[in-house]
Amino acid sequence: MKLGEILVSRGLVTPEQVEDALFSQRQFGGRLGTNLIEMGAITDEDLARCLSEQLNIPYVRPQALAAIPKEVVAKLPRKMAEKYRIVPLRFQAGELHLCMADPQNFSKLDELRFALNCPIHAYVCTEVSVNYALERYYGIRREVRMRDVTGDIRELVTPTPSAAYYERRTTQTLPVFGEASEASVTVIDELAGVMTEDDVVKAMFRYFADVFDEVMILGVADRHPVVLRAGSKTRGRELANAVGINIVDGSLLHGVLAKPQALHQAMISDPELKRLCAALNFPLTNHAFVPVFDGNRPYYLVIGQGKDERYLVNAFRGIKTFVAKASHALRIVALRREITAA
Repeated sequence: MKLGEILVSRGLVTPEQVEDALFSQRQFGGRLGTNLIEMGAITDEDLARCLSEQLNIPYVRPQALAAIPKEVVAKLPRKMAEKYRIVPLRFQAGELHLCMADPQNFSKLDELRFALNCPIHAYVCTEVSVNYALERYYGIRREVRMRDVTGDIRELVTPTPSAAYYERRTTQTLPVFGEASEASVTVIDELAGVMTEDDVVKAMFRYFADVFDEVMILGVADRHPVVLRAGSKTRGRELANAVGINIVDGSLLHGVLAKPQALHQAMISDPELKRLCAALNFPLTNHAFVPVFDGNRPYYLVIGQGKDERYLVNAFRGIKTFVAKASHALRIVALRREITAA
């Protein structure tokens, strides 16, 4: 049985939570179990127990990693711990006992046996626990995505106390069980490789089309924003003519673009926004507004449709992370332009 099937069959998670974790995995990487832990859907120990059942390999409780003796840590060089993502547990009768997130990676185990010149006994451990132990004993920093980063729904920049649980839904049809392909290119990979502003827009549309039912992205470099891309995950909307909107002082859009923030409106009443929705045949209910800033000025405005305010609150963690990366991508594009101009 696949891990998702085991977790659901044990009543530890719901099929919907597995689907949400797969969506998160597709956007930000990591293992399925890691994403479930980050969502607060399952505990580290319950996940380790299920991994043990799936792989038929003994598991290590998180508490066992809290006090590993220094002499045991010294048995495994830092470079090897980082390269193979493993943590030593004990050294007994000339055999090194260690834990890893992928103990069925036999080629890795063979390399370790050869490099250490000693027998190895492997245990399964969650990716979260391995990263914690590597940081604790070797000073190997965890990946940024493994840290809790969230904020109030209205602030995309100002940090607030972290939250352990968030939820992200998607209209995309995803398999309920299984692991995402490691070969698939994530939207973060797309942002990392952008060459032009149009590349940034394409990556943003791909991300937000997973988050909302309908999406439109506006360029807001001046007071007359123009729709650059619109549609849903399954179909785009034709933009034969430039579809624009005016920003009026005191209007909703004027307030949205005043600072990095995410806002939700259950029903659109602003005349300019109603006109824009009519031009693109967008429903007037449940709109989320997410500006993307380039430095201190708004550069794009993403309008997502079809999800209520509670959904936006639950999805905010992922949105905030993505918007920050999109802003970095814009700066990369600007730097490339400066280099070529010089």
